[in-house]
Amino acid sequence: LEPWNTVVISGIGCSSRLPGYVSTFGFNGVHGRALTLATGVKIARPELNVIAVGGDGDGLAIGGNHFLHAARRNLDIAYFMMDNEIYGLTKGQAAPTTPAGDKTKSTYWGNPEPSVDPCELAMSFGATWVGRGFSGDPKTLVDLMTRAMRHKGFAFLNVMSPCVTWRGDEQFKLLKAKLAFLPPDHDAGSRADALRYTRETDVLTTGVLYEVHQPSLLERME
Repeated sequence: LEPWNTVVISGIGCSSRLPGYVSTFGFNGVHGRALTLATGVKIARPELNVIAVGGDGDGLAIGGNHFLHAARRNLDIAYFMMDNEIYGLTKGQAAPTTPAGDKTKSTYWGNPEPSVDPCELAMSFGATWVGRGFSGDPKTLVDLMTRAMRHKGFAFLNVMSPCVTWRGDEQFKLLKAKLAFLPPDHDAGSRADALRYTRETDVLTTGVLYEVHQPSLLERME
């Protein structure tokens, strides 16, 4: 992508520092509002490539409502969620994706809440492209990011990104050991097939889980 025709927009969190590390236009917004800013930029300047980035807390807690509506509108952007299953910037509290039973700074006796699967939510909300990657497999991850940016419509990529400070180096090794890839006969056009790879515990399946083609928000507005 041409950097002068590309915008990277973020909210708040460790992951939301990303606009400062790429040679594109960028905007670092407030907590949970990356997708509202991305919506404004894309509608005002539809010729631009718009990428939104953030963490699981930023996108699924305070920003969950905006995630829902950006997906259902099929806004033509790529949204990369760096999922470390914790609130890393604010010192290790439980986040929406923190596994049940995990001890964190805010759940001393273990997290009493069930976790959510971001990919399952994205498909339920209406995203037309949903993928999962792992920071420990950069080769596959680069391909997934490229495919997400090429997709015409709302592309959501959940990147499992263990925080070595608050989740421990062991979690990174655990996820790497669980790493798996979609079988060649996976039907990405079937939501039922894609949902089989959500809420996984024993494996971490990466790849394009779901991909369909529908008119984007701007196409419908025109």
